[in-house]
Amino acid sequence: MKKANIRESQLRMLDILIEIDRVCKKHNIKYWLESGTLLGALRHGGFIPWDDDLDVGMLREDYIKFLEIVEDELGEGYACQTPKTDKLTQNAFTKIRDLNSEIKSVNNYGEFRGLFVDVFPYDSYTPRNEKMQKKNTFIILTKWFSDLTFKKPFIKNISKNTIIALCKVNKIVYKFISYTKVIEKMYYQGFEVDREETGKIMYGIEVFDKKVLDYNDVMPLKTGKFEGIEFPIPNNSERVLEVFYGNWNELPPEDKRIPSHSDDIYIEEKKAVSN
Repeated sequence: MKKANIRESQLRMLDILIEIDRVCKKHNIKYWLESGTLLGALRHGGFIPWDDDLDVGMLREDYIKFLEIVEDELGEGYACQTPKTDKLTQNAFTKIRDLNSEIKSVNNYGEFRGLFVDVFPYDSYTPRNEKMQKKNTFIILTKWFSDLTFKKPFIKNISKNTIIALCKVNKIVYKFISYTKVIEKMYYQGFEVDREETGKIMYGIEVFDKKVLDYNDVMPLKTGKFEGIEFPIPNNSERVLEVFYGNWNELPPEDKRIPSHSDDIYIEEKKAVSN
């Protein structure tokens, strides 16, 4: 494997997205470009130049259907990573991994360590779903703030007393149960969420984020270009980006234009196909 620069990593993630798109089209599964990937599509026509990840979203019913078929449908060189397929993963949501690359990072837990696309579920915004998400977020925070490998990226705006309290809670909770078991429980909770239509959707209960969107701003989906290829995007992408980023069309200061993960990435060069 050779060490990859950010553009090489982006293009490998684009290959993963193309594979996800193929599987979803085959099974009539709806998904859309999500968060920073959507921002890149509208503002840059593709990846944000310094972005080092790629995200898609799905409504819960499509997400469950996706999980039912994706392991059998993915082409050679790809894998679906969930708590069901990888007992060591630290995430309750889904990652589609490239098997011909590797992210060198102490935070890259699990059997699958290649470049990935995050697949985030969205749930109906109901009091019960919101309550479950808040509980799961607290559990995730207690883990992150007590684990030295996670502290630096997250403690900038958190008080010292809050961090100490979270660490104490963590020591009590994980004395009796492993974090991987907690993550596995979150994953299966996702199959039991409220499905009633409320006109609003939120990140899935297993996702650490509180964004809430109007259903009609997402559905019905449209298409937009990302790296010269048409992919599904929300119906009112501009409004979705306002919820996520505020003034999304404004570039951040130059000193903020850096990859969010900054890990060393290695990829196997693809073999040329002979005619």
